[in-house]
Amino acid sequence: MMNENKKYALFLGGGGGAEDSARLDEIFFNALSKDGKILYVPLAMDSANYSGGLEWFTGVVRLYSDTISIDMLTDQNADDVDLNGYNAVYIGGGNTFKLLDSVIKYGLAKKIKTFLQNGGLVYGGSAGAIIMGKNIKTAAAMDERGYYEQENGLNLLHDACVACHWPETSEHVKKVARENKFKVYCIPENCGLVFDVNGSLLQIVGEGVETI
Repeated sequence: MMNENKKYALFLGGGGGAEDSARLDEIFFNALSKDGKILYVPLAMDSANYSGGLEWFTGVVRLYSDTISIDMLTDQNADDVDLNGYNAVYIGGGNTFKLLDSVIKYGLAKKIKTFLQNGGLVYGGSAGAIIMGKNIKTAAAMDERGYYEQENGLNLLHDACVACHWPETSEHVKKVARENKFKVYCIPENCGLVFDVNGSLLQIVGEGVETI
């Protein structure tokens, strides 16, 4: 495992708990300064659960550093957030359709892309990983669409899509890939992928990742 790689930019986790993501988390936090500043984004969750998400995330961070400072993005401050004040952004799981809708509504998609180009690190777990792909149809078998209409993701992976919790909804994901001619990175809960700023795959973390 490489602990120092300045090319690392985008970290995608397959979901699950802290034990599942531990290997990817270690690479992420080793790439981040121990006195860095990280923005936690819980927008995939119901807003009533934001504080609980922050408590969980703080516990994860403190496994690796006692000095990294943590802020949380909410619906109240999302419009005005300046990502340039942070070293990393962590986007957590929940409803992928809600997350993408919020990211677009608050103008975060452009900010995240600029942040990456300026050398920032971005970690997406589950829903946070899926929105980094070309399209989020891969999440439709797991997440309720509700009234959310957005499907086109941030497209940071050379037109590839992402599926998480693999192979839980493999039949649906394969159907989406076949019908839309999508390339899909399929990530199990105990695995992850690391990309450079241009969306090229640098490292597979764990065993069981598939590309279809």
